[in-house]
Amino acid sequence: MKKILLLAIAIVFSMGVAFADEYHGPSVYSTLYSEQTTVSTPPSGMDRLYFKSTGLFYKNAAGTEYSLNYAPVFTPPVFIGDTANANSAAGLTINQGANDDEIVSLKSSTDVSVPFTTYTEADTYGYYKKESATGGGLKVVGLSDTDATGIAITGYVGSADPADTTPAIMLYGAKSDGSTAAANLGANETVTLIKNGTSSVLGVLGSGTLQIGGIVTPGTSLAGGAVWKAGTAPSTSPADAAQIWVQDTGAVAGKAALHMRDEVGNSGPVAFAKLPEYIEAATDTLTIDQCYGGMINNYGQAADVTLTIPTISAGMNFDVILGTAVAKYFRLDPDANTLIILDGVASTDGKYIGIAAAVQGAAVTCRAIQTGAAAYDWACYTISGAWAAE
Repeated sequence: MKKILLLAIAIVFSMGVAFADEYHGPSVYSTLYSEQTTVSTPPSGMDRLYFKSTGLFYKNAAGTEYSLNYAPVFTPPVFIGDTANANSAAGLTINQGANDDEIVSLKSSTDVSVPFTTYTEADTYGYYKKESATGGGLKVVGLSDTDATGIAITGYVGSADPADTTPAIMLYGAKSDGSTAAANLGANETVTLIKNGTSSVLGVLGSGTLQIGGIVTPGTSLAGGAVWKAGTAPSTSPADAAQIWVQDTGAVAGKAALHMRDEVGNSGPVAFAKLPEYIEAATDTLTIDQCYGGMINNYGQAADVTLTIPTISAGMNFDVILGTAVAKYFRLDPDANTLIILDGVASTDGKYIGIAAAVQGAAVTCRAIQTGAAAYDWACYTISGAWAAE
């Protein structure tokens, strides 16, 4: 009945029938309808259509009033730009043909004015479109006009005690099986990728391996692990946290390794069973990284060598093992405010220890030890060779 009424209304309006006052402009034909405050019951078998201050209504012969102020109710399935969809028995189908712009636009003209008018209209807070003009894929975009979140995805599990394996949000990724169905992605194929604008920051591969800091192809057979792209060391330490990153150990190209900085500010490469070896065949200043678990070797030394040790910090430690024998001295020189305790005997601040002539296999190990409320000094112990203090 309501559908018939709506059709009748459309016909009446298109005819320009006037219920009360009628206006004919020079180029516009429109109809004005006056408000009805009292409407009598229509004769038997008829309905009465009328306007009130709150909208459009009709009354049947029984005297019952019905409001027509509602959105039309469509019998599904509903089609826009198409006439059939074998996979949608009671849904909405939209076919945009060769168009590549927004297929669904969500607007709020009263509240929203986004700045992204290069991509959409100012009152659009979300839209759907093809990810690829010719390849398809769905692109879902959310936009805000303040510091509000651009898009939020929420999943609610309808249980007060769901199974531990039941996710609130689940993401699927797959590829074509070469026919009409889907197949799992390969070990090094990307299931999920998060980008900061155009820069990749986090990926998940088919093997379960994480790509951290960017796209990096993992080594052969890695599965369920993580591959970390080299980044930049932090310069501060947040409260109640430790930081991990990847960089070239000792600033030596090709020596990328995990590094860590604790809350106190101590930092260096994460220790491995295989210690990193650093070749120091000429006078140099050791890096902080070299002083956290490094092994120093004089391989190739041809002249006297003095290695300056950087400012000491808690947790520093390194070993020196000489790989080249040469009639030249090899020395370790602390900063001016730090002393070296060699084999239990303390020297004075800024005094070096060393060996007068490098001997293959000569070795000494050094550790930072606390010697005051906020002071540290070096405790070094001879492993092999004639090491002596200045």
